[in-house]
Amino acid sequence: MVVILGIMIYMNWKLTLIVLLAMPILIYATNIFQKKMKVAFNEVRNEISNLNTFVQERLTGMKIVQLFNREKIEYEKFKEINNKHNKAWLKNILYNSIFFPIADILSSITLGAIVWYGGNTILNGDTATTFGDLFAYTMLITMLFNPLRQIADKFNVMQMGIIAAERVFEILETDSQIQNVGNTVASHFNGNISFKDVRFSYLKGEEVLKGINLEVKSGETIAIVGSTGAGKSTIINLLNRFYEIDSGTICIDNTNIKEYTIDSLRKQIAVVLQDVFLFADTIYNNITLYNISISREEVIEAAKKIGVEEFILSLPNGFDYNVKERGVMLSSGQRQLIAFLRAYVSNPSILILDEATSSIDSYSEELIQNATEKITKGRTSIVIAHRLATIMKADKIIVMDKGEIVEVGTHTELLNLENGYYKKLYDSQFAVEV
Repeated sequence: MVVILGIMIYMNWKLTLIVLLAMPILIYATNIFQKKMKVAFNEVRNEISNLNTFVQERLTGMKIVQLFNREKIEYEKFKEINNKHNKAWLKNILYNSIFFPIADILSSITLGAIVWYGGNTILNGDTATTFGDLFAYTMLITMLFNPLRQIADKFNVMQMGIIAAERVFEILETDSQIQNVGNTVASHFNGNISFKDVRFSYLKGEEVLKGINLEVKSGETIAIVGSTGAGKSTIINLLNRFYEIDSGTICIDNTNIKEYTIDSLRKQIAVVLQDVFLFADTIYNNITLYNISISREEVIEAAKKIGVEEFILSLPNGFDYNVKERGVMLSSGQRQLIAFLRAYVSNPSILILDEATSSIDSYSEELIQNATEKITKGRTSIVIAHRLATIMKADKIIVMDKGEIVEVGTHTELLNLENGYYKKLYDSQFAVEV
């Protein structure tokens, strides 16, 4: 564009002046167009995100949609979201359909003005302008305006990329609340755990844990019981440093967990959750999670030890059986057994079982109980359970209520407490089972 303008000025500055009069209008229109397009593209990206989220959730929860006969209702919701998505795109197209005709009209008006002015000049006998100038300018104007249109056109593509990138970088640049400032690399824990006056709240002013004091000795198996919302799982989250405590200290082997690097801390703690997540991959890869330091022989040996090899080998392709998305090809009990094996082969110093035996059949529960005894042997273990039958053999039972520890003792000791919280919990649970 600079070169073309230089040539035009050199050829005929008067005709070039007409061209330059149109340029500010086109540049101003381009500036407005860019701002409007940014807003429109942002709206498009938001609507695409809403649409993708809606579709993904409904596909994942297809069984619930079908069981509760929600197909028509969810379809109407989809149409509503898709309509918003459609409108966002139409707005985007509208701005394009306004801007580019404006650029073409300005180009045509400029060309017409040059032909009119230059033609009159030639007819009036002014030798400063020739027919050659007019012919050259008809081509040069197109060469001058086209790059500006192309810039605006390419800007559309770039703008959408920028907005998409902004959404990604917004997530990537989010600072974690957990500061990894520790320098101590934990290669192995003896397993002594200490909570000293630990207070924590997810929302400011609403304490979930209210001054927890807890001591767990190396190799000990403790159980934590209590009603829903008592703060049992929160203790696990804090031990793994998924959240920062409000006050107090949590120590492992007499060292504050903040002094350990987060990677090494979590590597020494294995957690088996109630809701087991399996990837759409083979059983073997779901166990090792592509950890090359764990050999196939070790996995097979571990499966024999905790009694799950028979179930795995009964599946087509055995350890190479693909469990599909979220492990849908396995029962909940089988998924739980895979999670136990995954925790066992990682050889953790501390083991945590968070409601690991809930909502499973009696056969799977028997296998899991055997697996639990094998996996907890010789290492510090914390078991969270609603079903009290699964934690009777624990070295110590911690009873929690409303974020506080209300009772501590063995199963027998707690049952001997008159009007004790654990005794009431035990009696009510077994009365229901009977």
